[in-house]
Amino acid sequence: MPSRSSAKVVIAEAFSQTGVDVLRGAGIDVVSTVGATAGELHAALADADGLIVRSETRVDRALLARSPRLAVVARAGVGVDAIDVPAATEAGIVVLNTPGANTLAATEHTFALMLALVRHVPDAAAAVRAGRWTRGPFTGTELHGKTLGIVGLGRIGGAVAERARAFGMRLVASDPFVSRERAAALGAELVPLAALLRACDIVTLHVPLGPQTRGMIGREQLAALRPQALLVNCARGEIVDEARRCRRAAASRRNGSPSAPPSTGHRDAARRRVDRRSARAHRDRTRSGRRKRPLRKSRGGRGQRRRTERT
Repeated sequence: MPSRSSAKVVIAEAFSQTGVDVLRGAGIDVVSTVGATAGELHAALADADGLIVRSETRVDRALLARSPRLAVVARAGVGVDAIDVPAATEAGIVVLNTPGANTLAATEHTFALMLALVRHVPDAAAAVRAGRWTRGPFTGTELHGKTLGIVGLGRIGGAVAERARAFGMRLVASDPFVSRERAAALGAELVPLAALLRACDIVTLHVPLGPQTRGMIGREQLAALRPQALLVNCARGEIVDEARRCRRAAASRRNGSPSAPPSTGHRDAARRRVDRRSARAHRDRTRSGRRKRPLRKSRGGRGQRRRTERT
């Protein structure tokens, strides 16, 4: 690789300006192809020494073949599943990642999704936007006193455990690479995955995507969950077998509180909002539609005024 003063690094996806400034401060020529076409990216890589990506750019064998000078591929994130590591290794290209970069963000997002699910926030918001003011179906519950199962007790899983204790939750965890002493230090009881699924009110996934974890939550695991359990996935979507999740939903087992969602439309709207993000919350529900409930008559006051304003 040439000296830093003559190196060229291509940034293929949105990247922190602080990081860009560090690179330029070291004398590196930084070229951004954010929003560019595939052809423009290929042209920029023709004489590039480094490439920085996030999640959308697929660094496969064909892309590497168009980058004869490439020495380093760095991912601004935890996993490297978007990079063909064997192909990069064959080409003598170093693959890097930033494992601690999004720990806090993923941890806080996990709690955002858990709170949204136990309080039915997506469904309630959809109902209000649709002109319905019905509180009954959206009565939620608290995280306090619930049993949280953490699958993967690494950086993010550990951070989730620390914060879950502040919510007054009981913790159990499953991770074959973590000692009981480490789990106990985080306030969690270490158990096998099958036992965790049977024991928890909420299960949250924090494992990397690989051959051993792809589809690790399938039909058998979903069937082991409590009928009202919540499943939150802020890791990789492929960790959960989506097709089997839908079949289980069709078998009329749902997650959440005993209060049923008001309609299939609300369910779909909530799922679309969650599925747009790489970290997705998985809540199983019935696929059979329910008739939309008519707006309940108000006893007067705010509910009556709100209905009048919308007519």
